[in-house]
Amino acid sequence: MVNGYPILDPPRVRAQAIVDLISRYQRPWIFRVEVWATQMPFRQVYEIEAASDDDAASQGLKRFEFDVLAALRARN
Repeated sequence: MVNGYPILDPPRVRAQAIVDLISRYQRPWIFRVEVWATQMPFRQVYEIEAASDDDAASQGLKRFEFDVLAALRARN
């Protein structure tokens, strides 16, 4: 408990991502990252500037997790 409130773990979001290189003309590169949840019908597409495709996928998954959790909180 913290300040009289129970500590609740946020629900985990299981997601997958596909990363496509959009532009190689500038550094950092621009990637199109499509992310979707495996348990629910939620899909997002992000354009992310990153040094590698792994970094772009990681950033896309973090943004997606934030968006899904915000949507779930708004629904409740």
